[in-house]
Amino acid sequence: MRFQSDVKHAIKVIGNEIVKSQDSFLVIKKNGQSIDLIQDNQVAFLKKGMITLHRVDDGMLTNYIKAPAIIGLGHVCDSNLNHFIQCETECSMWVVDTKVMFDIFSEKDLWKNAFFIIRKYLYLFLT
Repeated sequence: MRFQSDVKHAIKVIGNEIVKSQDSFLVIKKNGQSIDLIQDNQVAFLKKGMITLHRVDDGMLTNYIKAPAIIGLGHVCDSNLNHFIQCETECSMWVVDTKVMFDIFSEKDLWKNAFFIIRKYLYLFLT
């Protein structure tokens, strides 16, 4: 498979598992509202909308992500706040605790999919 199709497939598979989880919940945020996944130790499936990532130090916009996307994976084991997330449009997302997400990855053998998503976001920040 090509990298881009791997990522799209991974987002679809993991997003579906988050939505199906009994422990997930739907969150709707308005334009300009912040998303506190890192502080709350959560991962989300951004189903609709667009978010922006800003550096904590100076508020500079560093990237944007459009739905569909899995957000929060990059900070799963690191609670250092280097960036904050803000909704650029109205956003709807399914949110789940990190521990539950790890259990889903293990039970459904989704670690490879998680890797493709993390690799994509790492590439976005390094280029």
